[in-house]
Amino acid sequence: MARHRKKPKETSSLSCMWQEIVGRQELIASFDLLWARGRTPPVVLLAGRQGVGKRLLAGRFLVSAYCQNSACGNCPDCLDIKRLDHEEVLWVETDEPNIKRKDIEQVSEHLSIQASGQSQGVRSVVIVDIEKLTDQAVNSLLKTLEEPAKGSHIVMTTNAKGRVLDTLLSRSVDIKVEPPTRVESINFLRGALEREFSEEVLSTSLRRSGGSPGLALTELLDYDAKMEIDRYISTCLIDIDGDWLEAAAELAKVYKLPVIELANRAEVILNQHYRSLLGVEQKSCLLEFSARGGIDIGVMEKQRKHLQQLRQLAGSQK
Repeated sequence: MARHRKKPKETSSLSCMWQEIVGRQELIASFDLLWARGRTPPVVLLAGRQGVGKRLLAGRFLVSAYCQNSACGNCPDCLDIKRLDHEEVLWVETDEPNIKRKDIEQVSEHLSIQASGQSQGVRSVVIVDIEKLTDQAVNSLLKTLEEPAKGSHIVMTTNAKGRVLDTLLSRSVDIKVEPPTRVESINFLRGALEREFSEEVLSTSLRRSGGSPGLALTELLDYDAKMEIDRYISTCLIDIDGDWLEAAAELAKVYKLPVIELANRAEVILNQHYRSLLGVEQKSCLLEFSARGGIDIGVMEKQRKHLQQLRQLAGSQK
């Protein structure tokens, strides 16, 4: 079911203070200025890869309409938005593959209700991952966008802008959310993690995550288990004569991982080893096995064959 937030839920909230948002201060300042001048666009689309902070930015953009103290992070309005429980803000999001028409129909209903005097007449909606909208849901949303209610604001996010229909794109102000700089991301990770990691580990995790600090944080929170998985994959890559696919199937079963994720991680490990052999990276998950296994460039072809078999297995959904 799509979540239309009415009550706070521990697992569904915005995680940090507004002041802790990484690398967006210029964009946030511009948006705050638009609110102050009454020129905020009614429909905004935040587009960028997963884990760069689009959902948190959506909350931060809207909080200026309700907080009376420059997005302080501590007042009832700020706290309610962070808990996804503000009476004037409807959140539409789902863990399911699709956002359906019945989920979007509540958007129009929410925006049609007059905002309270304390909320400066603003009613808002956040729709997370609009690439999930079904055709029927898109049509329902377009009707709302064609005749927006006075004082209404919609913020949408997407991880896949190429899958969003042009009819939706043409009705929104498109803002591309790039990953923060490496320095900003590393500082964020150090502040968010209770455990201390070396800069090398943090940088490697960011590279795995395509520069997305949110994805890197998720990986590092479960670092020991991830490292165990990588060591297992490395052993499989060294053991050219072993039953690689059987080992991969067992690994997927034990750690509840999709086979495609195992293939992606194996690809990262192999490429990391290539960089080590070329002298552009100091360490590799394969290096500790290379002395024992006698790994050299000659066995890479067989390793790539294993990886191809694993991807074929993932594609067949077996």
